[in-house]
Amino acid sequence: MQKTYISFELANGETRTVRLTMREKIGGETIARHGGWSMEQNQIKLQAVWAWLAAKNLNLTTAKFEDFMEKELVDAVAVMEDTSEDLVEENPTLPA
Repeated sequence: MQKTYISFELANGETRTVRLTMREKIGGETIARHGGWSMEQNQIKLQAVWAWLAAKNLNLTTAKFEDFMEKELVDAVAVMEDTSEDLVEENPTLPA
C-alpha cells in the first residue's frame, strides 16, 4: 500500500500535513481529466489541487481552486510512503 501525504502552507501562516484520502486522490484525477492536463506532466499543479481538496475537507477554505492557488496557497508538497513491507511484517498469516 502506498500512503500519500500532502503538506501545505497557507498565506495566513497555517501549515498542515495530512494523509490524502482516496476521495482526494480521485478528485485530483477527475480535475486533471476534465481540465485536459496530465497528472504525470503537471505534478506541481496536482499538488496544489490536492492541497486545495484537503483544505476544503478540513474547512480551511471555501475558495474556488484558482482563488485558493493565487491568494491562499503559499506552497505544497506531496510525499508518498510505501508501507507494503510493514503489512507483511504485521500479518503473521502471510508467507514470509
